[in-house]
Amino acid sequence: MRFDWTGQSEILECDRNVIIKRAAIPARDLRIPGPVISRSANILAREKAIVVNLEFIKAIVTAEEVLLLDPLSQEVLPFVDQLRQQLPLKSPFRIHKPGHAG
Repeated sequence: MRFDWTGQSEILECDRNVIIKRAAIPARDLRIPGPVISRSANILAREKAIVVNLEFIKAIVTAEEVLLLDPLSQEVLPFVDQLRQQLPLKSPFRIHKPGHAG
């Protein structure tokens, strides 16, 4: 699932190479750890992205978007709802037209 900076979301299917190029992260950051290691939390700061692995939540955060792995799983759905509430659905910039107050 992809959330952009305005709060719009869409379900995408991307392979590893697309994600690596899109987020500008090394391939090793997309390794899926084994069941013992997956319970440990990992947050990796990279030059252009943050890679988050928190038990069920696996995401890549950039300045433009959040890419969320497996957004339809039962464990991840509450996080998706929270993310939708937290991200604005409008542009943070107001455009004032001449002659209009506000």
